[in-house]
Amino acid sequence: MASKDSRTESVAAAALAGDELLLWRNFLQWSEGVTAAVAQALTVEVGLSQPDYEVLKRLLEADGALPRQSLEQSLSWSPSRLSHQLRRMEARGLVARAGSGHGRQVNVEIANGGRGVMAAADKAHAQAARRHLLDTLPADVRGFLFSLPGVPSPVDGSASDCGR
Repeated sequence: MASKDSRTESVAAAALAGDELLLWRNFLQWSEGVTAAVAQALTVEVGLSQPDYEVLKRLLEADGALPRQSLEQSLSWSPSRLSHQLRRMEARGLVARAGSGHGRQVNVEIANGGRGVMAAADKAHAQAARRHLLDTLPADVRGFLFSLPGVPSPVDGSASDCGR
């Protein structure tokens, strides 16, 4: 006869089924829907893709420039993906790449075209994120999300207002 521990391990290793599978699929559908709605708002309202916005936002948060490797790490993208994204953005006048004086190191800088679009992009992003995510989250879900390991808590202490 199998021990209780081995039965628990076999259940834990089994494929998702029933409510677990339904919950997982509902989560995917919801999260993909939110992501798509925010991306669509950026595209329709300001002509940026979500990846364009993420690159430009990180550059602005870093006073306009970052070493390419730092940008890659902050986005958790592969070198190839970032290279292709930067090439497209550079062609549209959103970013510029320049040597940093350290061998093959490259700095990525926000260009005038990127700076010019970001005020409208921030507004469109904020409105869509609020409409499709933030305004729909119950306080207990907000509290749960702030309690996840590695997730920063609100600086202003509003986590206590979020069901914590």
